[in-house]
Amino acid sequence: MLNIIKADLYRIFRGKTIYITLVILLALLVLQVLYGADGLIFGVMVYTEDASIIDADGALNEIISSNNQIMTGNHVPFSFAAVTDNLIYFMLPFIAIIAAADFSNGAVKNLISSGISRNKYFFAKFILLALFCVILMVIYVILPIILGTVINGFDGEFNIEFIKDVAKIYLPQFFLVFAFVCIGLFISFTFKSVAALNTIYIMFSLLPTIVLAILVEFNDKFFELMNYIPVFAIKSFAIPGSIATSDFVKMMITGCVYIVVCTVGGILLFRKAEIK
Repeated sequence: MLNIIKADLYRIFRGKTIYITLVILLALLVLQVLYGADGLIFGVMVYTEDASIIDADGALNEIISSNNQIMTGNHVPFSFAAVTDNLIYFMLPFIAIIAAADFSNGAVKNLISSGISRNKYFFAKFILLALFCVILMVIYVILPIILGTVINGFDGEFNIEFIKDVAKIYLPQFFLVFAFVCIGLFISFTFKSVAALNTIYIMFSLLPTIVLAILVEFNDKFFELMNYIPVFAIKSFAIPGSIATSDFVKMMITGCVYIVVCTVGGILLFRKAEIK
């Protein structure tokens, strides 16, 4: 398994995909620090008629637009948390090059034919995607804080309380981002195509939220289903402590279910699949 990981890392860092993806991510982070992160900071998004938002405990949250605040080092992580779901799309090129592309270029067949266990092959990909997911999240959290501090100052104290508040947001968000990455891994091993991965992955990230948003217009009870949609759940952690314990548990269980089902389902399908 270690040899597979080493070979993949060599191939990844020799190619252009990783550098193009990182350059785009870095450019986006710089622009967001300079001009404000896109979107609003939400608790659990329940809209009232006057366009206010009520959080999970029923308390009224002020709608905070990142464009109206100076992006200091202290403010940046809490503003960026509203758009952490962007990392789902930045992980797509890594899923494609690590997992899906091997089926189209024949690498899977060659490795399996040489005696590599299918289990080892699958979990090598799983570990690599987890590694790059961690790397992107670390960049996403730390670099904007540094940039914001250099450009606008920190405007506060960098202490244990600050670190705890940031961790409360980004640890659950990272878990849910990785859960979505596991969906991409499952798609790769099921359809064995980069084109299928791109299409289904993007549709799955957008379609459930759009459909439920339409259904909520007819009946507010459908809003409870939002807790089970990873993209929405990621956004819901944008304000520390704004999520009710019951909703937090539902979101974490949902993430676990996605990871377990996609991992177990992916390896079972891969064991029985005919590799061409």
